[in-house]
Amino acid sequence: MKGLPLFLALGLTLCGCNYNYYQGKQLEAQDRFEEANLSFHKAYADSPGDDDFKAAYLRTAERTTEDLLLRYQQYLDEGLMDIAYARLEQAKNLTPEHPVVLQELRKWPGRWTLPWKVCRRSSR
Repeated sequence: MKGLPLFLALGLTLCGCNYNYYQGKQLEAQDRFEEANLSFHKAYADSPGDDDFKAAYLRTAERTTEDLLLRYQQYLDEGLMDIAYARLEQAKNLTPEHPVVLQELRKWPGRWTLPWKVCRRSSR
């Protein structure tokens, strides 16, 4: 049992599969979309011509954006504006043309991005 992850990684490499894609599929099946999106992004970056990798990345990017928008609204409701805006920025970076993201960004005229240390210290 100890050698199973190594065997799996070796087997996937030999069969031409991408471990990050495999890992992303596992995470997506567990509804862990943000983590799955990171894995699919790595797979797609390694093989940009693979349509399955691209589709998986875009599919989970949309789900992750929806999750980020839910957290954005929760932080707004709690009055945690800096954290809320950070989640909105994350959503914008992931899905720049998302209509809700664009609509919400218009509510923040002249807003600048917080330094990473501030966001990290106060984020959940």
